[in-house]
Amino acid sequence: QVVSQDKSVRVRYVAKKALYVLKKKMTRDAKRQGPTAILGVKPANVEVEKFRGVLVGDDTEKKEALLKIIMRHKLKGALGILIEAAAMEKEPRIRSQMVIVMGVIGDEGAIKHVATFLYDPDPRVRANAIEALEHIGTPGVYPMIINCLSDDDNRIRANAVKALKHCGSVNVHEILRRMLKSKEVWMRDSATYALSAMAREGDLPLLLEALKDPDS
Repeated sequence: QVVSQDKSVRVRYVAKKALYVLKKKMTRDAKRQGPTAILGVKPANVEVEKFRGVLVGDDTEKKEALLKIIMRHKLKGALGILIEAAAMEKEPRIRSQMVIVMGVIGDEGAIKHVATFLYDPDPRVRANAIEALEHIGTPGVYPMIINCLSDDDNRIRANAVKALKHCGSVNVHEILRRMLKSKEVWMRDSATYALSAMAREGDLPLLLEALKDPDS
């Protein structure tokens, strides 16, 4: 709730770090679950229509496990059900996961559905919508992502910069340079993350500059 609802960008930033640590400590590994555990059917006999009951239901554990299955096996036939379920999903954490999966299994036809989540009230969902559009990767997604560069949330801005690395009309290097000079540590941290994810030789001077940052 803090990650998605707190008014302070700094508090949301720290909460995201804490949430990451908690997830790492979780003993249950949803990756070990398969369609048999979730729906009682073998992988070879999966009928994606059976996913509807789980994806629009109330059991968040089953939803998360099933979303990982859909993404891992790239079950493109589940896209229609997933679009429907995401539009109905009230829990931001699950909604953000659904958006990512839509990007992984979707094609150009999914862009308009993913793009609606760029305006979601929850910053996690907006950030994941950018990543989903990046997964789809067609030129039509870039104008949508450019608008996200002005978002107040640091992760959203960083994701937008990373996604735009192949878009020549945006001076990504200059945007990152300004972010690295920010007084806010979360903004500098996000810029460094984007630089490492982009891995461009021309950005090496910025990474060397980030090594001098006073924050560990």
